Amino acid sequence: MVKCADCGFLGVRIRQTRQIVDAEPLMRERGYNPALTIAGADTVYDDAVLCFVRAHNLAAEMGRADEENRRRVVQQERECQRFTPWIQGLTPKEHIELKIEEDRQLWQTEQELADKIWREKQEDKADQRHREAIAAARSMSLVSALIGFVAGLAAVGLTYLLTNWPR
Repeated sequence: MVKCADCGFLGVRIRQTRQIVDAEPLMRERGYNPALTIAGADTVYDDAVLCFVRAHNLAAEMGRADEENRRRVVQQERECQRFTPWIQGLTPKEHIELKIEEDRQLWQTEQELADKIWREKQEDKADQRHREAIAAARSMSLVSALIGFVAGLAAVGLTYLLTNWPR
């Protein structure tokens, strides 16, 4: 079980630009929306928090967007397959980029391991083929030696017969 308050994908929109940024620590801990004023608004941020990867509809869970409901929603224990630990100072988008990079590195490590295993198997097969080729060459040498020996005996025997043949 995890909390949205601890997730790097917990975000909030800046009212003026609509840009999504990471929720500030006070918003994560207590649901507090800092009263930093900008032209035409009481706060810099929208009242509703959001899940950048849309794993949960936090605005709908909040109902009325106030401090108590924000705190309740972000502090609620829940199952979430998309959870990623929050690193203060990174935006939700940067958390995604970091997750993609970590996944890429993990995939690359797995590929390198699989490649190493494959190469080792290929080396074992090459060694086995080499041993079989050496054994075949030895067998051929032995057969050749036997044939040579038999041919030599036959030549000696034939020579003997031809030289000692009665005339």
